[in-house]
Amino acid sequence: MDTNATETRLFAYGTLTVPRVAHLVLERFPDTTAATLEGYQRVRIAGVPYPTIVRCDGSSVEGLLLHGIGRADWQRLDQFEDDVFYQRQAVCIVSRGQPVQALAYVSDRDALPPGSGGVWDRRWLESAGFDEWLDRLKNNGV
Repeated sequence: MDTNATETRLFAYGTLTVPRVAHLVLERFPDTTAATLEGYQRVRIAGVPYPTIVRCDGSSVEGLLLHGIGRADWQRLDQFEDDVFYQRQAVCIVSRGQPVQALAYVSDRDALPPGSGGVWDRRWLESAGFDEWLDRLKNNGV
């Protein structure tokens, strides 16, 4: 694995696929390509509106590959992502029909709060609740 190249790419699968969120966190919206991560499932985290991914044979997660992620970006991303639920891990995704190494924020299913699991509803991204959540992020200086 080319560690340097891997560390410049993020596989995003939830709120960071929304340009307004990525711009708020990274202060820009990086170049992206569509991507799929095999062997994982996007799930709901109890008590919060955003998803995580966990290992799950036979499943896959559609998302975006964010390119050109630098050291300062990773610092902002680590602050944005809740380390209680997430660990940054190297993953192999498929983008433009080719395998690509990237980093993703991944959870251990057993470490999630009780009541977590099940399919995360992407429609939340178009709801008033999403706008309220985004306003709270802005007010907290994310």
